[in-house]
Amino acid sequence: MKRAMLLLAPIAVLASAPAMAQSSDPNARSPELTMLNDVCAPWPNGPQPRPHFSFFTTTGNSTIAHTGLFPDTDNVDPSPVPGYNMNPPGNSMTGGNNTNPNEGGHLFPPGDSFGDDPKNLLPTVYENIRSCMGNEIINTVPSTPENPYNLQFAGDPDNQRPNVADTTPLSENLTRSPTDDLDVVRRHLLAARNKNDVNPAIVQRGIDILEGNQVADRSYSGFPVLHYNGPLKIKSVDPVTRTVEINQIWFDTHIESDTMYIDTCAVEKIGGVLNHETGKCDGGDWDDGEWFVKYNIFVLNRGHEDFASFPMLYDDPKEIVLGGQNQFIPNVSLDQTFFPMEEGFKYTFFIKQPPARFFNLTYHWGWRLHPPRVQAVENLLRGFTVDKVDANGQVVRDANGNPVKVDVFRDHFERTVFGENPRANEDAKLQAISMIGDLAPAKRMWTSLKKFKANSVQGNRVRAEAEEFSESFFDWSDRNELPRGISPDPDADVTIAYLNNTIYGHIKGYVNDAQVELTKWTERGTKVNVALINGDYYPHQYTLVDFGGMRGWENTFQNTIEVGGAGAWFTFGRIHWWPHTITPAVPAIVVKPAERPAADSSLVAHGMGAYRRIDRGDGGMLPLPGRKHQRSNIIGNDLPNELVGDNSSSDGLGRHNIEWEFTYEPGRRLRMYQFDAFHHDVAVWSIH
Repeated sequence: MKRAMLLLAPIAVLASAPAMAQSSDPNARSPELTMLNDVCAPWPNGPQPRPHFSFFTTTGNSTIAHTGLFPDTDNVDPSPVPGYNMNPPGNSMTGGNNTNPNEGGHLFPPGDSFGDDPKNLLPTVYENIRSCMGNEIINTVPSTPENPYNLQFAGDPDNQRPNVADTTPLSENLTRSPTDDLDVVRRHLLAARNKNDVNPAIVQRGIDILEGNQVADRSYSGFPVLHYNGPLKIKSVDPVTRTVEINQIWFDTHIESDTMYIDTCAVEKIGGVLNHETGKCDGGDWDDGEWFVKYNIFVLNRGHEDFASFPMLYDDPKEIVLGGQNQFIPNVSLDQTFFPMEEGFKYTFFIKQPPARFFNLTYHWGWRLHPPRVQAVENLLRGFTVDKVDANGQVVRDANGNPVKVDVFRDHFERTVFGENPRANEDAKLQAISMIGDLAPAKRMWTSLKKFKANSVQGNRVRAEAEEFSESFFDWSDRNELPRGISPDPDADVTIAYLNNTIYGHIKGYVNDAQVELTKWTERGTKVNVALINGDYYPHQYTLVDFGGMRGWENTFQNTIEVGGAGAWFTFGRIHWWPHTITPAVPAIVVKPAERPAADSSLVAHGMGAYRRIDRGDGGMLPLPGRKHQRSNIIGNDLPNELVGDNSSSDGLGRHNIEWEFTYEPGRRLRMYQFDAFHHDVAVWSIH
């Protein structure tokens, strides 16, 4: 039975309330989503209860963070969720702020997430998830006993062949990966005795691979190793076929995609049209129909994997209206499929999607090498509100001197860093690449090749530069260790480094190459110190999201061992996700960029000196002192009040530390989903 839209007039101020960050003042805290626990349909028909937001205190260059608890369970009504009691109706709406990190209760009793009886594992329900108002959200059951790949089909939307994919064999050359061909370059350089032994064609081949230029007879042609082309990786859903097509290459620890953002406007609103002036999707009513993603997956050498697409879905924004604004609130995520793929083949298949208004992002991952085998595609429409900036980079102000606000799409930060079209010409490309930190292994390989191309490597420098390229090649090949030039923080449990618009990571004392695990965290109350290091020349953001440890998860996948599937053992299943950062209580944590070194002769020698872009500040990302940015949604789009971190050390790297205190047991499949929400794509380093 359908229910009416939820209008919460008593808390209409939520939509326009400023996001209060890093404050211990109880009166400064933002209202929270615990209010929905009293009015939403209870699980298993509806979403799991929502906890308080995280509680943050930042002093100097460090942040202490406590994940939230659930509302106080004194004098409560019985709950349909074992181990949890919700407040009586109305109580959390009037007193739902978490002003004390130790105040509240838990959804589940203490237990061992990795034992035989994990308390946060929910009973499997072979039904579509339901919204807050109890309405069914189509295409949210990924696997059933009858259809193990329930959302996957081959053919086309009008002629569906369920549970399968179309496969096309790849030639030996089309199966070669960037790793294979960069290794050819590496070996050639190491074999050179002097500059005359260096073949310019091989050097240019390496540059073409790194820059993503056209390379004949290679599936990876056009997929750069240097991650500077995000502004060009936007696809739109076709309004007639209701389909968007994504191409990916899988090899070694890498997933590279030609798509970073999806414009869903044509299927989100009836007659939807993207409005670049307003940063919105113009159209009629919400579109309730399904849509499709067509995947072309090229599995290159050492790319054998189970394909898993994992969307993060909101609750229904048309049902929950606060302060006159439709709200996008965390609901569920699910592995839509877990389909085995062999190297040397192109796989083509479709995945059915819920109505587009539920779509936040889709996270593609492979369990065999995870992290770092991961890539994310985001909804272009779920953007930000920033100060309007004119052509000269100056903030536009109204008659009262206040900054004029403008809505922008989700690719805003990619465009402000790398330009509207970073491949418009050679100058634009070089400027975009100059934003990548010089310690990034891919940038170091590229710099070496540019020197060879400019014929600036002489005498004994030939061997030294060849070894520099070789060491950088191996650093690039392993994102589960920090590259040369960056040491782990000895006091941190986890050190992550932002380089080349991606993330390298290290766990103290962990040496297993099979999978990165944070074995320290098994029970609530555990503290984990994370060191953030920014080596790029623009700000990077830190987001942490829970995958079902706090609110529960289901292991929905069937045994598909007959076709080589491993979903029943490794899938995330269906989880109730929850963000610990980027909330009304905790705006984005953004780490200062690295300081640029002074230009040196080697840069000038190979033509880069003129293209070391003058830092443009924050590109309108930060407000004036004393002001705050906020989009009129309760969650997910608050911008930072300041950049955190310190880049004054001798190495010039931006640094910040966060100590988390976790109030729940981790999910069995994943402990910490860490990523950069402003430059997502492959800027992910998750911990099992």
